[in-house]
Amino acid sequence: SLFPLLFAGGDSKCDLKGGTDVSFSPPLHFLQHVLKPNVERMGAALSVDCLLRGFFPVGGGHVQLSVSGLNRPLSPIDLSDRGEVARVEVVIHATKPMDGEESAAVNAVREVLSDLAPEVRVEFSVSQARNAFKCWLDVVVVTTTGALFHAGTEPKDLPGYGKSRGKGKGGGSLSEMLTAAAREAAGPLRDQLATGAAVDCHLADQIILPASLAAGKSSLLVAALSLHAKTAIHIAELLVPGVKFHQETRGTLSLLEIEGIGHCPGSEAPTAAAEPTPSRAVPRAPVARTDEEIITLAPGSLSKAKPEMMGDFRNDMSQLAEFVGATVDIDAVNDRLVVRGGPRERKEAQAELEKVLEFYFGGR
Repeated sequence: SLFPLLFAGGDSKCDLKGGTDVSFSPPLHFLQHVLKPNVERMGAALSVDCLLRGFFPVGGGHVQLSVSGLNRPLSPIDLSDRGEVARVEVVIHATKPMDGEESAAVNAVREVLSDLAPEVRVEFSVSQARNAFKCWLDVVVVTTTGALFHAGTEPKDLPGYGKSRGKGKGGGSLSEMLTAAAREAAGPLRDQLATGAAVDCHLADQIILPASLAAGKSSLLVAALSLHAKTAIHIAELLVPGVKFHQETRGTLSLLEIEGIGHCPGSEAPTAAAEPTPSRAVPRAPVARTDEEIITLAPGSLSKAKPEMMGDFRNDMSQLAEFVGATVDIDAVNDRLVVRGGPRERKEAQAELEKVLEFYFGGR
């Protein structure tokens, strides 16, 4: 429902109920921390708030989705440079506090995943759920170019609850359970990173349709396309007149280029773009929400920056955001920064950013 809502001609709010973390579906964490940041780079604005987690077979999850309607076409996205692995961000989810065991569990998970990246951040999060006592992992790998790769594990009963009550299969301490979960999640991540692709395999499935509607050429450096991705291409060719796909082999990888049609919100039907656009993303006029400030830099400041510089710049932005309590998103394709937070946090971020931008670019 996300992408149709972007073109609905106004803002939308959805109250969604069911499963949030179930088999054979991308989990909520993937939506929040991989898909959402990438479609925001294309110009979308949305929020996803989880009130309750839901699991197989009873569901019971409750998510509120808010989508701001677009007033111009989506921008294309360039995901053709994987960069180097910078850090791993891990969230240990549990539906109840595990006082006395949380610290040991965090350390155990960090040790298992320590070989994936120079930095491993592990957070223990208590997730609300009705009549369910579960724990699971979500792992996101972040690269120096902002590429995001996700892996996770299915929710399982906490020690002492459900099938794990007492001895036998599923028993053991929380640390033992999460050590096994971390090893399970690490395998698919290592496989994805070993390919050299710049796009998470599940993200490739999801990003093809919005790229088909964007105003310009999107570039995705992918490994073998999944059946889902091939189906998405086929459906886009049927439903989006004028969209063009080109796939070029690059060693064991493929560069998938999608020439979007620049579909405008409110149009009765998609129409082909009037003329070709550059392969890099097309800058568009930023529209700020009430809780954000958009800082536009000189053309090429970020989009043409060297990977080494971008790695340092992303690290500085991350530290700045942590220092002032705001969120600083880097939109390298459109040469801009998006600062989100309260009035005080945004003001403090602006002041610090002036110093950082002066250092890197001699000001704006």
